[in-house]
This record gives sequence, C-alpha cells and structure tokens, in this order.
Amino acid sequence: MSSNVLTCEGCGERNGVRPRAAHPPACRRCHRSLPWLVDASDGDFNHLACSTAIPVVIDFRGLWCAPSRGLDRVFEQLARALAGRAKLVRVDVEDTPQLVQRFEVRGLPTLLVMHQERAVARRSGPAQAHELRDWVEVALRSCDVATTHR
Repeated sequence: MSSNVLTCEGCGERNGVRPRAAHPPACRRCHRSLPWLVDASDGDFNHLACSTAIPVVIDFRGLWCAPSRGLDRVFEQLARALAGRAKLVRVDVEDTPQLVQRFEVRGLPTLLVMHQERAVARRSGPAQAHELRDWVEVALRSCDVATTHR
C-alpha cells in the first residue's frame, strides 16, 4: 500500500499518509489533522473514495482543461482547510471512462461531494476559491458529520 509523506504544519513532523486508510490522517507527534488528497483511477476509486469514515470531495478533471487546471491550487488549499473533515480525490476523466459514465460527468470540472457512498452535492464548471469553499462547507453540513471530525 502506497503512502505520501506530509510534513505537519503544526510541529514539523514528517508523516506517512495512506491513501486507502478508513480514517483521516493525523500527525503522529501532535495529532493535528493532516490534509488528505489523493488521485484515483477506475480500479482504485471504490477503495479510495467509498470506504472512508468522512465525506469525500471529488474533482473530475481533465489535464487539458484550463478550468480544471485552475482548480489545482484551490483543491490543494481545500485539502489543508478541510483536514480531518473531508478526503479530497482527484479523478482524471481521460483515464477513468467507467467513473465518467457512473457519475454522468458531462462538463469539466465536475465536483461531487459523497458521504456513505451517496452523492450529496454536485457542481460543474469553474469556480473561484471562496465560492468552492462555501459550496463544500454547505455540502459537509448536509452530511451531518462536518463538526464531528474537527
């Protein structure tokens, strides 16, 4: 099982973050929540996005799509802001035809919030960072767990 190494913003400890873990990652030294941002394919999507204890924000994107590329930095900022509250998953539509069909992705970028294997919010098209953050916050509140995992 692969892992990413992240440095905790609180104490500077380097931590391995497993993409397929069931619970959000936390610093092994100070226990601060760590951002959880992973890339998914048709083959590993269910393990990465459907088996977590917290909501999942999915970015269906195209590497050739300027609005999708424009969300890269915003999505990374969201991962930090939502550490411990949501897992963020990027899906490249060119490499995931089954997921594109399953989630009926028609435009890029398409963002989806899932909780307990159920879509709770969906949005397509470009967005400013503050609009996206507000949209995700509303979606997380609808999951009834947003405050439980702070």
